[in-house]
Amino acid sequence: MELKTKYQYTYFIYPFAVKENKYQKYILKILKDKRFKLKIYEKEKDLRLYRYFSPKMAELLFTSFSLTNKKLNKLNELPKETVSAILAKYPCSIFEYQLKKDIQGKTESKGIFFKIQKLELICFKNGICFLLIKANIENSESFLDVLNFNYKFREIKQGDKISNNFDKIYLQTDTFEDMSKLTEFIESITGSKFETIKLDIDADRFFTYSYVCVNRTRTKKPKRLRRHGLLL
Repeated sequence: MELKTKYQYTYFIYPFAVKENKYQKYILKILKDKRFKLKIYEKEKDLRLYRYFSPKMAELLFTSFSLTNKKLNKLNELPKETVSAILAKYPCSIFEYQLKKDIQGKTESKGIFFKIQKLELICFKNGICFLLIKANIENSESFLDVLNFNYKFREIKQGDKISNNFDKIYLQTDTFEDMSKLTEFIESITGSKFETIKLDIDADRFFTYSYVCVNRTRTKKPKRLRRHGLLL
């Protein structure tokens, strides 16, 4: 009997490299992109996250924890060129993409519809960056649909296979018109694969991590199932 899902989402994580001597220029490019906003973490608001890591690690990964309101206000008043120079010296900077809330109407097409919940860019000062996309499929309880979607979406960087992979997968948001527009956006953010390949990083696939709550009708008890997406 086919497994049915009660709740599911997937993180798609794409690592890429920016040449170290071009890192500040890359940060400036992101700052000038009005679709991105520097993500600010606060100890009181994000207390659970802060306590999860050791204080040293928390401030390494989430530099804004150490910034006071006065420093943040001053940072916002500075020219973007100056801010990029400051952020380029921080161990890690995180940017959040401002997704639109309005949703397109569904078409009559049969296939898998999905929605992007979150899109972030995480950059370390050595030039190693991660593009993170959190997504979930809609109007389907099929566990096989989750696996099928994950398998196809992780190949999005393989441009020559896009038309075949996404024949029956539809993006359900007004932020990007369709899969080709999303692919163009990813290419514009991650850039050339040259530096990434030099570090022996797979530049053709996203890493995936899914969380699925599965309803096993045979026992009539919901069972949580954690699945780590592995690149084989």
